[in-house]
Amino acid sequence: MIGGSGKTGIDWGRIVARLATALRRLPSEILDMEFAEVEPLFEYWSQYPPEHESAAIIAISKGWRPAQREATPEEISLETARGYATGKYLRPEHLLAMGIKTIKPGDPVPGVGPLPWPEMQVKK
Repeated sequence: MIGGSGKTGIDWGRIVARLATALRRLPSEILDMEFAEVEPLFEYWSQYPPEHESAAIIAISKGWRPAQREATPEEISLETARGYATGKYLRPEHLLAMGIKTIKPGDPVPGVGPLPWPEMQVKK
């Protein structure tokens, strides 16, 4: 059967999704397939991709790009919280510890470089 523990580095979800889309089958049907049934499909598709992949290749080669939507305030807040938690973003207290009280666009921050955002006051 298709699938596994996920410890091999193989993205089984992507493989199941590709097969389900190309064969127009439910993921549960794909999971019941044996690898011997799938291998010839991948060999064939290496030269003749499924129609949805061929259409995407043509569209991208003609300049099409997926629509980009603006992040919601909730998504921005979540990303900011993740950035602070992982150290990706500096917290105001980090800037104060470096002796920085006012930041203007283009000002270098030690170890970070110039900042692109508008002037801000760092408050205790």
